Amino acid sequence: MHPFMLVGGLLHATAIAVLAFFVWFVATKASGWLRLAGKILGAWLAFLAVVCVVFALFAPAGMWRHHMKGGMNEEAPASAAPAAPANTTP
Repeated sequence: MHPFMLVGGLLHATAIAVLAFFVWFVATKASGWLRLAGKILGAWLAFLAVVCVVFALFAPAGMWRHHMKGGMNEEAPASAAPAAPANTTP
């Protein structure tokens, strides 16, 4: 697990949470449909902040599992091996 994945996810989540707070604050000062739209947008941003934290916590575990299975360096299965070359003598 690379620690910068966790730090990066937390930094993104913090920035999105601060933005959600300001959107909610402005929405409380608005009226009508703009107030409703601001509350919905603020809730969506708060949800995205939570998703960033969850992905930052669980993405490294998935990468570790992928690495332990062989990742992209995995050998081809024996059934996919090419057939023996044909006899080319005349």
